[in-house]
Amino acid sequence: MKQGIKDERPNADYVIIAEYRLLNALIHTPEYLNDSRVHEGLFPHEVAKSIFRSICELTLESIPLTEASVFQRGNETDYNVTLEVIKQIFSISTGAEKLDDIVLTLGKQKRKMDIIDKLNEAVRVANTKGELNLVELSTAIYDIEETLSNSYDTQLLQSFDDWFEAYIVDLDERLAGKKYSYGDELLDKALVKGAYPGAITTVAGATGQGKSAYVLNLINQMINLEIPCIYISLEMSGIDTMDRLISMRCNVPTSALYDLEALPGVKKSVEAERRKLAGKKLFYFVDDPSLSLSQISALIKEFKQRTHSDYVIVAIDLVTQLMDFTKLSGGMNLANTYEMAMNKQNIIAKAQNCHFINVVQFNREADNMKISSYKDLDDPAMRPALNNIKNAQAIAERSRAVLGLFRPKSYADKYLSDLDEEGDSDYNLDILEVQVLKQSNGATPKLKYLYEGEVFRITPYLEEAKQSNKTPEEIEAEKKINY
Repeated sequence: MKQGIKDERPNADYVIIAEYRLLNALIHTPEYLNDSRVHEGLFPHEVAKSIFRSICELTLESIPLTEASVFQRGNETDYNVTLEVIKQIFSISTGAEKLDDIVLTLGKQKRKMDIIDKLNEAVRVANTKGELNLVELSTAIYDIEETLSNSYDTQLLQSFDDWFEAYIVDLDERLAGKKYSYGDELLDKALVKGAYPGAITTVAGATGQGKSAYVLNLINQMINLEIPCIYISLEMSGIDTMDRLISMRCNVPTSALYDLEALPGVKKSVEAERRKLAGKKLFYFVDDPSLSLSQISALIKEFKQRTHSDYVIVAIDLVTQLMDFTKLSGGMNLANTYEMAMNKQNIIAKAQNCHFINVVQFNREADNMKISSYKDLDDPAMRPALNNIKNAQAIAERSRAVLGLFRPKSYADKYLSDLDEEGDSDYNLDILEVQVLKQSNGATPKLKYLYEGEVFRITPYLEEAKQSNKTPEEIEAEKKINY
């Protein structure tokens, strides 16, 4: 078969045979040209593409498809289209083959060849002299993963009937009560679609507003509810993160974790918590400051293999410290780099059936906000906005939901601690405001939580507690709400 198309790559013969089979089917059944799966891009080799174009042109001109006519038309534009190649195509005995089988076979063979090409590229990058370019290697590896995730047996164009069929299945799942929970009742009510697979939620805020604590509380609830989840910490070490988790779960103040007198009791609590969590098999923690999105994609696959779960929530704090966001290449600026990284993450979310929760930092303008009175805390300009996010356009565009965090008390403690002004009692409680800045489906409400900084615990804040002078815990008990 190599006499027709010269290709020395492994698996090339099988691809060429599959191309010839499809061209033969199109010659004998021109109606197949109307099928949406049949197009020029399906053929890996230029000679096959030239012959395909010739068949299309002759069919449109109502010229019979013979060895002579196809050869003459193809050879006019591509001298590599020889009579020998055409004879080989016409000589194939197709029997009762179906177009579905031919297209599927060609797609699979083409994918094999593409994977081999990309593997060779990864090997070339790894063997390059000098220091290993990790970004370039990660890109090459990601290209392999993306090719592996492509399915050639899926019909991309859907009729209304196909489209509605998939939608009805989704509606039935909703009727059955299926929802992708964040592990938090307030957030689940606010974001109507939940942490659904193939999407990204972004949690943003200025320094000291509780971003990491908020997401860690979500993760803690997911652990309790046995929702498959991975927590990736790029900013804080594993020890610092465990400090916070132990404080939260064991109600141990942060100061006690480094108090020599308190440590014996703390260690007993830690050992008890370790035994309690030993049976939780759907959570993994990752502590590595030099990860790339390609590596995270591989970690997701490993997680699924270990847990036998097809779905997972992946929280990344801070996502912009991933190599894909920090390494500039090809003359791109930071905004372009962010856009490419977010596009890549969006592809991974869909291909891996996962939901990402990204933690990002507000820009310097938000970090530098100052106040001189308690009235300033009510100024709308103090509240989060999408444009407060660094390179907001790329991040917000790919995120299906964006949450902005704001703690008025953090500003009051920082700038107004020496003031004695009426109304300051309103800020005795540390309330974390979570403003839904964007969601693709639904409104943009503001959620309120009680922030307990000493133990990093965040619980839904009920307005009734303020009105009745009862603690949030007492209101919870009365309503028998289990958060």
